[in-house]
Amino acid sequence: MLVPWGEFADAAPGLAERGARLFGVGVAYIATTAKDSSPRVHPFTPLIGGGRLLAFIGERTVKYDNLLRDPRCAIHAMIGNDDEEFMIIGRAVVSDNWATDMLAAVEARQNLVYGEALVALVGVEGLCVVTTGDAVLVLPRERAQDVRAIVAQLEAGKRAIVRHDLAL
Repeated sequence: MLVPWGEFADAAPGLAERGARLFGVGVAYIATTAKDSSPRVHPFTPLIGGGRLLAFIGERTVKYDNLLRDPRCAIHAMIGNDDEEFMIIGRAVVSDNWATDMLAAVEARQNLVYGEALVALVGVEGLCVVTTGDAVLVLPRERAQDVRAIVAQLEAGKRAIVRHDLAL
């Protein structure tokens, strides 16, 4: 049975942490099959975000074409200390949602982005960004526990109170 990364992490947190650490190197290898069913191995950039393992793969590449034709794949992280290995098998799913891809990219840099609006973060780390309707909330990630109360105030239309409570 194939499951999203988030479900895997919930079921086997130690193993998922090890995989995330090895994928965090920034380069991994994905095995695909060519038209003639021969195996192919390609480097790619893995990112874990939004409860998923994402593979940034260019659209005009052999690996992309191979995965479109046959989504079955194996992914192997770079070898860790003492020959530590991590490999998974799965099926590739094409994401045509650029905002989802951006979410994964910013999470990989210790930022969290939540909401339906497109948010691009460049050169910043440790932020939590929440979008609701016409409001955007930005705060340090270590204060993420405050989001629920602040969003509730925003949704209740208490913007003046929120501005006052967040004044530094």
